Amino acid sequence: MNDARGHFYRGHKKPPPLKKCPPIDANLQLHVLRAHLQMLLCKAAAQRDPPEEARNIANFGWNIEGSAITTAVSTAPVAPQAVLDAVSCSCTAECKACSGTRCSCNSAGLSCTDYCKWEGRNICCSPFISKQLDIEDDEGERSDMMNKFTLHFFVIYIYIYIYIYIYIYIYIYLHIEKACQINSNSHMFDFLNIYMHLEF
Repeated sequence: MNDARGHFYRGHKKPPPLKKCPPIDANLQLHVLRAHLQMLLCKAAAQRDPPEEARNIANFGWNIEGSAITTAVSTAPVAPQAVLDAVSCSCTAECKACSGTRCSCNSAGLSCTDYCKWEGRNICCSPFISKQLDIEDDEGERSDMMNKFTLHFFVIYIYIYIYIYIYIYIYIYLHIEKACQINSNSHMFDFLNIYMHLEF
């Protein structure tokens, strides 16, 4: 219900009267308790006494002050304080929405938010939204540069690895060839013996 309340507020050019807004979650829960109490009393209408659980109506969203009975109301705030303090606009011009100083967000030097008429979408032409997008673009470019640097470093690492691998392969090949020339008529066992005792 809190989300529905915010959506209802954003859908009006002027803040609607509180009596027309949906209740907050806490007040809705109290209202459900009162409805539940009414249901219990209706089901027990043919009985002499009300149900045991329904005898203390203070547990069902009612306040008892002496002989007066009033509905309980939650003391929770009607909206987050940040929302209550937020500046919102109701600009409607699609081609130049929020671009002039008549826009309350623009004149306050703020970018539009979800509580504005256009909810900060692309239709909003506020220069402060553009600056925010430029900042995000700069951060994206820096991220791309870091990714490219990482890729180049990885490629260089692969090249060095391949070079070392080829060098070791050639080095071993030359020693094997040398060993074969020294004892070309020896058996395979002798050849392996020589190879195992080579000094690299």
